[in-house]
Amino acid sequence: MKPNIVLITQFEPDDSPGEFSRFREGLGLEKIADSCLPDLLFANREGSILALIAGVGAVQTATRITALGLDSRFDLSQALWIISGIAGGDPARCALGSVALANWCIDGDLAWEIDGRELPPSWPTGILPLGANAPYESPAENGGVFGIPYQKVELPKSILRWAEEAAKNTPLATDSLAHNEGERYRELPGASADPGVQVGAILSAVRFWHGSLMNQWAREWVDFFTSGEAVFLASSMEDSGTLYAFRYLCERGLAHPEQILLIRAISNFTCPPSGESAVSTLLDHEEEAHMPGYDLALENGYRVTSSIIRRWLSQADPASRDA
Repeated sequence: MKPNIVLITQFEPDDSPGEFSRFREGLGLEKIADSCLPDLLFANREGSILALIAGVGAVQTATRITALGLDSRFDLSQALWIISGIAGGDPARCALGSVALANWCIDGDLAWEIDGRELPPSWPTGILPLGANAPYESPAENGGVFGIPYQKVELPKSILRWAEEAAKNTPLATDSLAHNEGERYRELPGASADPGVQVGAILSAVRFWHGSLMNQWAREWVDFFTSGEAVFLASSMEDSGTLYAFRYLCERGLAHPEQILLIRAISNFTCPPSGESAVSTLLDHEEEAHMPGYDLALENGYRVTSSIIRRWLSQADPASRDA
């Protein structure tokens, strides 16, 4: 099987729609019975789309994507890989239901960490780059081997420009629940704006973090690792693992290094409104994660991603895809 598209989503609950269900219905995806990843791998009838539910957290996604890429029954060397899912968004930059096209992905897990209750008074955070002696300080000359080479990925610019063009006229849904949540962020009027398609950096950390201080850390962590070239837009839990597995496959000629997109739709904000506690906005009834834009993010993420998929499949000549 030689698909044109490899679609990666992360989760699909048994009893409610998740990141994959809209794609399964809208693109006619059916389970591959004889699969290296039972119950997780799907394709359309023509074989042009291969889809994987890769799991939550960087370890699951990296493992399953590597397993898929090494399966000799599939030739993925010329496919466009698309990672599509939901994410937390910085309310200073986006509204719930907005869709982020990533230009960078920064890993937020590889780090030295000191408990916040034990910090020197001058430190804004206890999370340090591996090998560094203070927050947002470059590691010692021989310390960079610990993490920095693996902590930042710049997504290919050409395919990103093409995707922006493919997505720009996609109509996005709105809903009152998401808008009302955005209205609570009175000091940040963009949070209550209509959803849009935006370009920015994704910070990938397995922890589902939340809070104003953590949000400031995310902004500065992204700024540090990209030398000011990128701005933090959204937070995910898998993408550094997914992209590391993808790079592993590229190094072996099993994937095309210039043909990958990272798309995340905003389901919740990464910090509370001014004057409210982080706990009150992270935890909802029965301690479930508070994601007031969940349904809207699933819908708009599907709309943008499926528009890009259909555009790619409609253009048989790869040269015509250049922006």
